[in-house]
Amino acid sequence: MKNKRTKACDISASVRKIINQRDRGCIFCLAMYELPQGYYPELYRMEIMHFVSRSSGGLGIPQNLAKGCIYHHRMLDQSSRRQEMKLIFETYLRNHYPDWEESRLYYTREEHNFGKTETEGTAQVPAEDMEH
Repeated sequence: MKNKRTKACDISASVRKIINQRDRGCIFCLAMYELPQGYYPELYRMEIMHFVSRSSGGLGIPQNLAKGCIYHHRMLDQSSRRQEMKLIFETYLRNHYPDWEESRLYYTREEHNFGKTETEGTAQVPAEDMEH
């Protein structure tokens, strides 16, 4: 059985659906960020990236996630350009969630903001998704 933190950091099917509907493709490719010559992102698998990593307690909520091609996802996670890419990522999330704050993206033992009512500008995770 998964513990509460693992459940909170997992990306549920309903959140995946929100991300796939919200994001047209890799946020870095769409921003024309560091595209190698001859690179065609549509030929590569798309993944869902965390702004705050799961290992750091990053929640599996839309405000912490975006679509990325495998090339940019690896670059985000493993390159010296991480800080630069996080600024692009943050700007993208702020454009979708005007009340976005990084501090809300971390798992805490206290009650999370999901499962309550949806608020304007946010896409909350229903409580029933957290219980599976």
